Amino acid sequence: EFVGSLDFDWQFISGKRLFRWPLMFYFSGRYSLLFGLIGTYRYRTQHEVNCQALYTFNQVFGNTAIGLASIDLSL
Repeated sequence: EFVGSLDFDWQFISGKRLFRWPLMFYFSGRYSLLFGLIGTYRYRTQHEVNCQALYTFNQVFGNTAIGLASIDLSL
């Protein structure tokens, strides 16, 4: 899903599409979800990990993504 819509992101970066203020919530939520998924993948490591920090990281970015998705739906 994320890779399939990277061209949409690139259109804003390259200036082909006009950036409007509601997209701020969309992109923030999109990338906070990506960071949360990266943190979830980090559980699968063979090295020692600070679990409390990783749990907090995942909670913050996951809950931020949920909140921003709710804002997107309300707009």
